[in-house]
Amino acid sequence: MVSLPALTETIDFNGFADEYRARVAQAHETIRTLGLPTKVKRERDAGLRIPLSEISVPLRLQTAGSTGETRSLAHALAAGRSAVVLGDPGAGKSTLLAFLVLLYAGHASLDDFAPPPGKIPLFISLRDFARLQQASPGLSFLEYLERHARSDLGLAHAHQAFFETALQKGEAVVLIDGLDEVGRETARHRIARAVRAFQATYPAYPFWITSRIYGYTRDVDLPSSEFEELHLGRLDDEQVSTFIGRWYAIQVQSNPRERDELTESLRHAVLRTGGVQRLAANPLLLTLMAFLHQSLGRLPQERGELYELCIDMLLRTWQEARRGEGPRSDPHPFEKLGLHIATQKDYLAHLAFFIQERNDVVAGEDARGLVSTLEALECLA
Repeated sequence: MVSLPALTETIDFNGFADEYRARVAQAHETIRTLGLPTKVKRERDAGLRIPLSEISVPLRLQTAGSTGETRSLAHALAAGRSAVVLGDPGAGKSTLLAFLVLLYAGHASLDDFAPPPGKIPLFISLRDFARLQQASPGLSFLEYLERHARSDLGLAHAHQAFFETALQKGEAVVLIDGLDEVGRETARHRIARAVRAFQATYPAYPFWITSRIYGYTRDVDLPSSEFEELHLGRLDDEQVSTFIGRWYAIQVQSNPRERDELTESLRHAVLRTGGVQRLAANPLLLTLMAFLHQSLGRLPQERGELYELCIDMLLRTWQEARRGEGPRSDPHPFEKLGLHIATQKDYLAHLAFFIQERNDVVAGEDARGLVSTLEALECLA
């Protein structure tokens, strides 16, 4: 039993730490099924659970620079430094942090690395943080952690003093997701400053932060003296093959013959042609391919057809997921506008082409893949 700062009563710090670790691990223990075909959801009662600790494949990270070295996740964690992890969309940035939550909470393992006992993973979604800050200007990260623990983890007795004490005692690992996902340039700059100040308050403890490569611009970049810059590499054939084996080991547990046949079928379909193989190097697309193969019993071998199916899956299920955030009777805003899936795809195709053309003429690398809200609206209009 210890006394926490800003609290007059004495609470069981270790008991709450155990409870928090269990709840935050439970919140991240399965991969999100966004993109899962509706047919499969119906057949599986929409309750498909894919344990992240069982499906994750060993990741490789590359240090910054043209001559950057490749290292394993275990190596990077063992170094004990703070890091900013950069990757393309779908490269697995958020999934990496979710895995680290499980690892430090004691719900996952990693070859060649065992986290120190008693660590507490503090997960912060910057998109969620920025949304709450709009309603509560001046919201701190410690206040956010308290709110999140109360509202999302069901810990009604959470208090920011617990998180402050965990950081002061050196028992926390801070995991911050989506530095590029907090809105306009001014908002990104403000929150990047807040992240730097938060880390500077507890410089001896590791902070892991994610961002898209193209969103990691000069207005948000973190000092290299404090944060090692690491890039998520694309999956190689061995990693793809490992993922497929683990996928069907989870999906088909009672019939070894069927499991082996499906595993070999998907491996052959993914690795047979160069176009599909290149798409499979992206973890998000590889996961969607696995969903498709399980649902259809095959994969299209034309890269364009396969990519279109993946886009269609994402558009449909993202819309369904957004509809589920509010009252069931409320239609998605796209439905109110009459923007059906085919129309959405048409708009996105024009926007993607506009961004691609803009990238060819814009000077410097910082703006690649990015357009302002005004530019996007003008293109769509």
